[in-house]
Amino acid sequence: MEGKNGIILAVEEINAKGGLKGKKVQIIFEDSKNNPAVGVSALNRLIEMENTPVIISAMSSVSMALAPIVNKAGVVLFADVGHPLITQTGPWVFRNFPTTVTEASVMAKFILKEDIRKVGILFINDEWGNSLKEELLKSLSERVAITFVSPFEKDGRDFKSLLTKLMATNPQAVYLGGYGPALGILVKQLRNIGFQGKILASMGLANLDALSAAGEAAEGAICTAPAFDPSNSAVKDFVEKYRSKFGKDPDYNAAIEYDTVMLIASAMEKGGFSAEAIRDALLTKIGEYSGVSGQLRILSNRDITSPLTLKVIKHGKPIPYQGD
Repeated sequence: MEGKNGIILAVEEINAKGGLKGKKVQIIFEDSKNNPAVGVSALNRLIEMENTPVIISAMSSVSMALAPIVNKAGVVLFADVGHPLITQTGPWVFRNFPTTVTEASVMAKFILKEDIRKVGILFINDEWGNSLKEELLKSLSERVAITFVSPFEKDGRDFKSLLTKLMATNPQAVYLGGYGPALGILVKQLRNIGFQGKILASMGLANLDALSAAGEAAEGAICTAPAFDPSNSAVKDFVEKYRSKFGKDPDYNAAIEYDTVMLIASAMEKGGFSAEAIRDALLTKIGEYSGVSGQLRILSNRDITSPLTLKVIKHGKPIPYQGD
């Protein structure tokens, strides 16, 4: 929802200034329901019936299913997902999102720096979650004892049996790779079952849906997150507009998707409205872009780099981690 809100806000701002080359920007939303088959059906409608030159997608499993279709059709796909292979699927796929490789690397460096010797890992049961787990295991290598590794379901609500098995391995820290309410529920139930060690998590914990589900149990948890900080004066205008329209502060997903739309708009202004013109402008006419989510740079492999950092949950909000 927050990502969708960021898209809406960006489009409204562009159209309020007269659109692009005198044309209003139109956004058509489709819900994949985090189901690759549903996503493919929606994509085909957008290409065949709406003649859409650019698609923005979320969720790794859905986006991996969309990639072969856009590459065959010659349509730009901004797959804002963490799966490390998404931009390797073909020349029409871009990504404005930290990869699982980057997430795992940042968290592994923290674990090693803190001299945490025993870690349990729980990961959401989808392509993204499995990729994140594998990258974290590789990053930690043989330097840390992994006491427990298990997937959890994204629609799960009762994890007590899983957490009981985890607790029996006596980890110093538990890493939770996931997103959505299930991630927050895991945090809450992990504390309720008596875990006193460090809770470490993926970017999903910095999102409102996970934090809401976790409640006070998230206090002190440490997660990876983009450098976006709503309290930073550099993004004051964006935060105030978002707060005015939606009645709450934006999270990093809102900032990322806002920037994605602005990048596409810049490519349309510099290139044109066809998919080929947009793709070529993204690769040759933009380079670096100063966005609300950070300083972005478009690489030749169509990945868009942005800073990734550590944040700690304090009073229900993610703030930059400064150490214990």
